Amino acid sequence: MSTLSLPIAAETGAYRQALAASAGLVVLGGLIWMGAAEHLVPGLLIVLLGVLLAAWSPEAACGGVLLSVPTIFHLHRLPRGEFSLLELAIIVAILGYALRTALGLNVREWAEDAVALVSPPEVALPVLGLVVLGGLSILTVADSTYRHESLRELRTVIIEPVIFLGLARLVWRDPRARAWGAACAVAAGAVVALYAIGQAAIGSGVHADGITRATASYPHPNNLCLYLERTTLLTVGLLIARWRTRLIAGLILIQCVGIAATFSRGGLVALFVGAVALIWWVRSRRLLRSLTVVTACVLFIALFLFRSRLLDFGGSGNEPTRFAIWRSSIQMIKDHPVTGIGLDQFLYQYGRRYIEPDAWAERYTSHPHNLILDIWLSLGIVGLAVVAWIAAGVTREVWRVRRVVPGDPIAAGAFAALIGGLAHGMFDNGFFLPDLAVLTWAFVAFLITARRAEA
Repeated sequence: MSTLSLPIAAETGAYRQALAASAGLVVLGGLIWMGAAEHLVPGLLIVLLGVLLAAWSPEAACGGVLLSVPTIFHLHRLPRGEFSLLELAIIVAILGYALRTALGLNVREWAEDAVALVSPPEVALPVLGLVVLGGLSILTVADSTYRHESLRELRTVIIEPVIFLGLARLVWRDPRARAWGAACAVAAGAVVALYAIGQAAIGSGVHADGITRATASYPHPNNLCLYLERTTLLTVGLLIARWRTRLIAGLILIQCVGIAATFSRGGLVALFVGAVALIWWVRSRRLLRSLTVVTACVLFIALFLFRSRLLDFGGSGNEPTRFAIWRSSIQMIKDHPVTGIGLDQFLYQYGRRYIEPDAWAERYTSHPHNLILDIWLSLGIVGLAVVAWIAAGVTREVWRVRRVVPGDPIAAGAFAALIGGLAHGMFDNGFFLPDLAVLTWAFVAFLITARRAEA
């Protein structure tokens, strides 16, 4: 069987175990969602069953993490605190894999896992550096009163997503497990997009400037768009497989309509840039011409129907609000050039000391709306160097994968999603949210396991 086949293209029996375990994990997640895990005994039982299912099927556990991504803003009470389903899914997945490995009692497999975790070193080493730097940043926060918020972001945005990267790196050595993970990401995106479309149909969501913007499972339409643009571009990459093209095209259409329901201009930019990246991957001038025509048509329709929304960049003055936010962010950097202000500290510094009068409507913004500024403020100038190191390692891996397995649809989609998300991150959030961090590392894992999937 081809290692590039999607789950739907493989024999049904090969995925029966992953499907059964995934269904079990979804049921357990549903029980937590309904509050069944609030008390000690049922809570422990649900977590234990989840760990056993994860040990039985690590591919389902990794897929379960990706299925839980869009629920990140909903916290659920357990006996020892409040957790999101995403956080619980990562914990359950890693404990399940550890249990499976321990029961195997195979020293050779343990050694192989250890080697895999540091391969390729050009990605693994700077990622480890990111974790270390995140820990050190806790010591230099701009306002120690809010150190707890920094610790929370360290846990949910830095440490846990990197743990998932390590787990995915191990599990997705199996090409079927890797394909199952991609299928779960696409399925989650399609379901959330249908939710958004339903909201738009009944007029529910956020009402502003005479329009209603869908939010689905997210608190804000922009958060929804940041998620859907990534799953959409991953799905677009699957067209390279040229298998059940109508099904894939349908899933892409559903997610694009979901993005349209958010009325996010950044989503249009992300889709366009991600599509250009995918065209570069497949080396197709015909697709580039098609993209040009589609882009022109979309812009024409958007200008005709939603001109005020497309051209309104906010702010009470003569410039977009983001310009004022960027200037304030740069002033923060001037005041804290080496260490930055710390993880999740922007809200507490911006509104009190740095906001400009014209940006008063955005006084509660929690990030600088630019990925570079966000990295510098969160992790300091060394953070910029570490992230540049990671980017260089991932870029090198992209060139290798494109040369060795250029027809890998999952790698192509992951690359497009990373580039599209990066483009949108230049004027919005690009990484420092749990869902975006997990998706970023999932796409990196899809790339670094691509050329090894045949083994």
